[in-house]
Amino acid sequence: MSSVSAFFQAKIDSTVVNSIVNKFTFNNSDISGRLIDYNTLVRNVTDFDGTDYAVGVEIASQTFNSLMSNKAQFFAQGKYEFGFTNSSGVNDLLQLFAGKLVDIDIPDNGKATLRFKNTYAWLQGRTVGGVDSGSAVDYTSSNYNPADIAWYLSTSYGGLDSLAATSNADIDYTAWTYWRQQFTDNSIVVQAYFSGESVTDSILEITRLTDSKVMDNGTGKLHFTRWSVGSGALHSV
Repeated sequence: MSSVSAFFQAKIDSTVVNSIVNKFTFNNSDISGRLIDYNTLVRNVTDFDGTDYAVGVEIASQTFNSLMSNKAQFFAQGKYEFGFTNSSGVNDLLQLFAGKLVDIDIPDNGKATLRFKNTYAWLQGRTVGGVDSGSAVDYTSSNYNPADIAWYLSTSYGGLDSLAATSNADIDYTAWTYWRQQFTDNSIVVQAYFSGESVTDSILEITRLTDSKVMDNGTGKLHFTRWSVGSGALHSV
């Protein structure tokens, strides 16, 4: 989970909040000055749903015309950060969303809408195994670490990055490694059998059975962690 500075927390707790900064980066370029509005962003740790996020941008400057002629820019990353400017003029920001551009709508009202989807959304609609026994995915011949099953589901069947390194583009590998070690230390193993279930429901069932949670902490990556005494999952702005 992301942490915030004492300054950031003090601003959030203030009765009158000023020096607010909304920053949106698209394809590594800061386009905040072109934005007209931001959609509301809501997360619930008990759900495992793909998140769409849209921003409204001005089109009078024709800055985004290239999106219509150069479709290679689709699936480029958009990143939303929120925070405050301190007394030294430095922005203290928390990243709340990262996702890929999937749609652009340019009506005749002077504003275009750019729509992005996070990693969760790319898992939706994917299934594990078929309904007949010949195409089922069987993990009952041995005992497995629950984190390994979640990894197989996310990568082999969900199509996410399978690189076992911190540079993994879709999974928080550091968090996943720690999560896996917890099961190893406590000798927790599972078996599984999939016959057409959705990837998202299957991953959610693993987290339910192991007192864990999976969420997007704003980085655009799947973040796995296990509940513990005194732990919390409050993430709100």
